[in-house]
Amino acid sequence: MINIIRCLAATLWALVMIHSMGISSSKPNSGSNSLLKSISLGPRGPIILPDNRLLEKFEHFSRERVPERINSALGNGALGYFECKNFNLSQITQATVFAEFGKKTDVIVRFTSSGRPGGSDLSRGLRAIGIKFYTDKGNWDLTGLDSPMFPIHDSLRFGDVTRIREAWLAQLIDYSKSIPQATIFPMMVDTDEATTDGWRRMKGFSVNTYKFRNFRGDYTYVRFKLEPQLKFQFLQGKELIFIRGNIPDYYQRDLYTAIARGEYPRWMLKAQLVNSKEARRAEFNIFDASREWDEKMVQTILLGEIVLNKRINNYHSQIEQLSFNPSNIIPGIEFAPDKVLQGRIFAYRDAQNARLGVNHENLPVNRQRNKEYLLTPHNGACFGPKSNEFYPIYGINEFELDLKPTYPTHKSKVIRRRTDWEHETDYTQLKSLWNSQDEREQLRSVKIFAGDSLAVDSLAVDEYVNNTEKIDEDYFCKLSSAITERRSSQGVFL
Repeated sequence: MINIIRCLAATLWALVMIHSMGISSSKPNSGSNSLLKSISLGPRGPIILPDNRLLEKFEHFSRERVPERINSALGNGALGYFECKNFNLSQITQATVFAEFGKKTDVIVRFTSSGRPGGSDLSRGLRAIGIKFYTDKGNWDLTGLDSPMFPIHDSLRFGDVTRIREAWLAQLIDYSKSIPQATIFPMMVDTDEATTDGWRRMKGFSVNTYKFRNFRGDYTYVRFKLEPQLKFQFLQGKELIFIRGNIPDYYQRDLYTAIARGEYPRWMLKAQLVNSKEARRAEFNIFDASREWDEKMVQTILLGEIVLNKRINNYHSQIEQLSFNPSNIIPGIEFAPDKVLQGRIFAYRDAQNARLGVNHENLPVNRQRNKEYLLTPHNGACFGPKSNEFYPIYGINEFELDLKPTYPTHKSKVIRRRTDWEHETDYTQLKSLWNSQDEREQLRSVKIFAGDSLAVDSLAVDEYVNNTEKIDEDYFCKLSSAITERRSSQGVFL
């Protein structure tokens, strides 16, 4: 009985202390360390549930992470600017980012490597790049890969190909049997480009097709590409094995240390242009993301230069909360009838809504820097107007908020695709990829594939190899020879 009375008395004392100390979410008094310790029943007794500050710290700690990206989860980035380097771009597009020579626009760039967080930057696979332009007409998000070709030409398979991108070789081989253009995966991951010596030397391609529209209403189809200032180098052999095993964040360190030294990474942003007449006369579907535009067939112009001169200060708020949506475009840049792009327009925004909430574009790193807004978000996760003043919750209003659309409002004719494009061969682009490599790179790539294939069922590998004869006879012969040699020696080549 006495013990019960003592416990009740201790509890009452603790509640009185909580009330008198005013424990809440406010900051503790800097002159006392009493709020730096949990409340307990006596000096050596257990802590008690009404300790709100203790509970609040645990609740915040358990929720200080947002779900990682399903696609392109492993990555990092930097801040910088884009500077226009062309005098005549107003003739082909009304996009203000290209309005005048020397105009600078702030950007944030995120690079990704194949694999999941905690893995090595040097895992073989396709890498991605995302660029957010903070223009005076809204945000423009440009995303792409280090390959000019995408493994599919229909967005229905987008989810499948995202999973396959990080799959084992056995799954890659099996998937490419039913989707011929997906053969680019096992082909690309064995090239020298797959182990580029850092993001600073990585090329970038928009893959998808867009449209430039000028002030007269004329349009031109466009694909974007990034060319690094640094000369291409790649890692191989013992150096590759050592870095992959001992410096998993090699790409990130290389990027940050270069910026710290003042050796700012630079890329030239270029555009490949095709007018409507050339598009109709083309022998292939120019809107097919699995097809590369031949440099000899299209006009390529310089748009400007991207310079990264500032490192990220807070990884969570500037990288994890950073979102890219291909649907974020500005006047003068529009969508082309690219099937993969049309799917990505929805998929990317939906993914960010699920990961960060429907108000993710209200986060500082994603917020537009101009004063024109199209949407009037009202409540929901992460919602917060810029001030405590009245905030309209509907579109057309007579208050200070001026709503102007950042998407194209013009009307245009629908361009029909030629039906015979749907039946063209899917191996032409793969043959071009093989022939673009020199003799030494070809031998390296088939040796790498041969070594990795030892872990795959031999019948599946043989079926894949037989299928490569449709791509190129030389590729088939060299790959067959390398696999035969590797099986006889049972070695592993990295």
